Amino acid sequence: MDAKDFNEFLKSEKGIVKIFHEYYPKLVISALKFFKCRSISEDIAQEVMMKLIELTKNKDQEGEYVHEIKNPDAYLAILVRNISLNKKKKDARMEFSEDMVLSVDEKNMFDNEIKKWDFQKMFELLSDESKKIYQMHYEDDLSIKTIASKMGLAEGTIKWKLHKLREEVKKITHNAQRTTHNDG
Repeated sequence: MDAKDFNEFLKSEKGIVKIFHEYYPKLVISALKFFKCRSISEDIAQEVMMKLIELTKNKDQEGEYVHEIKNPDAYLAILVRNISLNKKKKDARMEFSEDMVLSVDEKNMFDNEIKKWDFQKMFELLSDESKKIYQMHYEDDLSIKTIASKMGLAEGTIKWKLHKLREEVKKITHNAQRTTHNDG
């Protein structure tokens, strides 16, 4: 079909049917180069035909068609290629987003597990006395006065030991971060 006939056929419903019968099998074969799947290739061919129908809706103020296709074969081949590549990109994004990206809840859960694991690892490195003070102050929410009374120590000593505990935790976490950066 030459360009003149093609453009004339675009102007009527019967003409579009003729274009469909002429080009549809060629469009499917062209799309098969991208997908190797007949049903997807047929979807691509149908989408190309829909694009052609959309073109027929574009008219200027006098009612003349705005688009004139100079080389129908090349135009349709480019449409097949572009629609196929866009579908491949979309499918790749869907695959990536579904398989590789954690949901917000999964990410928070994962981050919390890492923090929990890091904390447990850090906690193991503390002295027994530091562990005991930590548990009483931060987990049991006991006051410094109560901890001092239970341990038989002065309040000032407990304050000093809590200060040392915080320094020890900073040192452990700093070493862990440095080791992580050196490993990576």
